[in-house]
Amino acid sequence: MEGLGTSAVNLGPLLMATFFAATIRPAAANIYELRRRAVEQNAARAAAVAAVAERDQRLRELGTEVTPLLQRIAGDSRLTLAEREQCRTVEAQIRDTLRAPLLAGTPQVSAAVSAARGRGVEVVMVDEHGLDDVDPPARTSVLGQIVAVVNATARGSIVIRILPPGRPLFGTIVVDDSQDVTRVELLPDGAGRSSMSNEDESAVLATDPAPQQN
Repeated sequence: MEGLGTSAVNLGPLLMATFFAATIRPAAANIYELRRRAVEQNAARAAAVAAVAERDQRLRELGTEVTPLLQRIAGDSRLTLAEREQCRTVEAQIRDTLRAPLLAGTPQVSAAVSAARGRGVEVVMVDEHGLDDVDPPARTSVLGQIVAVVNATARGSIVIRILPPGRPLFGTIVVDDSQDVTRVELLPDGAGRSSMSNEDESAVLATDPAPQQN
C-alpha cells in the first residue's frame, strides 16, 4: 500500500509534466519558426535598403558627370564627337545603375563593361536580385565569370541577366558576335556552363576568374 501511495503522489507531477511537454513543445517549435522567418525578413529588408542606398550613391556620383553635360547641351554650340560619346557612356551607366545596381556597383564588372563598350560592344545588364542573398564566395565566382566573358568579347552584343531568387541558375550571359551565339549559364556553385548555337557540345568553364575584392 505504501508503494501505491508513493506512486499516486508521483503520478500527479508526472501527468502535469507530460501535459506541459505535449503543449509547450509545439508552441516552442512555432516560436522558433516565427523567429526564423523574422530574421529572414529582416535580412531581406536590410539587403533591399542597402541596394537602394548603393543605387542612390551611384546616381549621385553620376550626377557630377551629368550636370556639366546638361549645361553643355543647353548651350548654343554643338557638341563635339568626344562629348557625344561621353553622353552615350553616361546614359549607359545610368541605365546600368537602375537596371542592375549590384553589377553596376561592382568595380570589376563596371570596368569590364566600360572597356567592352569602348571596343564597340553593346552591353545590356538586367538584375532581378538573384545574387542579393547569395554567399560571398559564390557571388564572387559568378561576378568573375561575368568579367571573364565580357573581357573576352571583342565585338557584337552581350546580354547579362541575373535571374530572380529561387531559380536553378543564378543567371545567363548571351554573347552574339554576329557569327556565333554563345550562352553561358551561371550555375549555383558559381561555375559557368557555356554552349554555342553551332555546336552540340556543352562545357563547364574550367577557370574561375573571381574578381579581387578591394
